Amino acid sequence: MTALGLAPLAPELNMAVMIVAAAGMPVTHELFNPNIFRATANNYTQYSSLGRVLIEQNPDVRTWVSLAPDGDFGRDSALFFGKAVEKYAPGEKPTVLDTIYTQATATDFRTQINQLMSSDAEGLYIGIAASAQISFFQQARSVGLYDKFKAIGEVGNGDITGKAMGRNTHPNLWSVCHWIYNAEPFASNPVSKQLYEDYVTLKGDEMPSAQVAAGHRAAMAIFEGIRAAGSTETEAVLAAIEDVEFETVGGPVSFRKEDHQLVNTNYYSQMGPSREEPFFAFNKVVSIDAAEMIEPATPGKAFDISELPQ
Repeated sequence: MTALGLAPLAPELNMAVMIVAAAGMPVTHELFNPNIFRATANNYTQYSSLGRVLIEQNPDVRTWVSLAPDGDFGRDSALFFGKAVEKYAPGEKPTVLDTIYTQATATDFRTQINQLMSSDAEGLYIGIAASAQISFFQQARSVGLYDKFKAIGEVGNGDITGKAMGRNTHPNLWSVCHWIYNAEPFASNPVSKQLYEDYVTLKGDEMPSAQVAAGHRAAMAIFEGIRAAGSTETEAVLAAIEDVEFETVGGPVSFRKEDHQLVNTNYYSQMGPSREEPFFAFNKVVSIDAAEMIEPATPGKAFDISELPQ
């Protein structure tokens, strides 16, 4: 069941629900209810921040375009990314071209790649994820897209794409980053160290995916709520979670009381190919405090970006 489908059912089922990954705006806006917490950045905060990072790190790229799935998430993330590129660019305002759309589970990207190659853009946001993103990169590289685009930001595949592409990873690929166990600021974080040790012991895999940390953060929120409440009763746990601040692999986090949106430090990583196994490498991690980017809380009311300062 999706987060949007679960949201209205949580109160009648007397459940405390911790959302791990769903970033769509309605969950903490028009569909808000007090039984649900979102343990990840929402669409606006996450992809506005990614757009800010991309333009601040690549100020020479003056024309941008997005490739996104044709749905609420894809349309919104591309819009938020593009608005941030315009807002945070140093000097003259860059050009953000109309978004190119595809299907979230597409396997053939020839039409979209042709559109990208014929555009004036030198910077790209990719809103497709999982295996579809890998298929896109495999097809795009063979026709010279890597030479055309100086900087690429992607929705959050991170090491999944790196492991799949290896030496064929784009040399300036930026990702939403939940965790890189052997890079700062994660490597010296005690929670991160413990999670890595526990994961390796449990799975025998010495290269955990960043997605492990997303699930860990959500689980810790529930555990800390139960500990603070001294109870597993739903109402007590819900009230306790509103007040807890707890440590994660990326530092302390808490929830905004008004709409139960996570407030934390968000991280973005730059990676490229490597000569050593696993043949891709993370070269840089940049952080942005969500408090600088998050929209005002409006529980019960739909989010409207036009109401924010531009």
